[in-house]
Amino acid sequence: MIEETATVNSVEDDWVEVTSEIKSTCSSCQQIDTCGSGQVAKAFPQKNLSLRLPTKDFKPSLKVGDKVIIAIPQGKLMSSLARVYGLPLLFLIMFSGIGQITIAQSTHEIFSILFGCIGGYLGFRLAKYIENQKNNQTNLAPYLLKKIPSKDYLNKKFVMNNLYWGILVAIISIISIFAHYYLLDHFDMFYVVGLVEAG
Repeated sequence: MIEETATVNSVEDDWVEVTSEIKSTCSSCQQIDTCGSGQVAKAFPQKNLSLRLPTKDFKPSLKVGDKVIIAIPQGKLMSSLARVYGLPLLFLIMFSGIGQITIAQSTHEIFSILFGCIGGYLGFRLAKYIENQKNNQTNLAPYLLKKIPSKDYLNKKFVMNNLYWGILVAIISIISIFAHYYLLDHFDMFYVVGLVEAG
């Protein structure tokens, strides 16, 4: 699944409009400050992509300014890419081979190239026809995956988690200290040191 963070711009009854920032690959590269392409990428403003998504099956209520995660199924996207790139290439190779075997052996190989171009074009038209089918377009439509909790909620949760684990570690430490004092008080130090080193 391919995920992207977006911001809610407007909310309607069964629809929501979200905006996602289109990031260049340079923004995630560590060499952006020393690379010429990175300097050029920083000079141009990054564009925003606006989408109108249905909220019929989405449970949390949304308001303007909320952060959400939108997603596209990765498997369906990969199969679509295989069709879009693979079919023209496959048809180009097949038709070039057919042209080479049938016509180009007795005449000039320009006919093989011409057959290959015709095959590539037919593969492109077939891929376009398949991709324009309604079920393929529906499968590739982005959808709302989940709402990102606000920073206040995250900060409270972070503090509570730290408090919980801090108290738990403190209790275990106190118990282990008392256990060591008990062992030292009731047994010879030679046995206690052996037990502690073995543990």
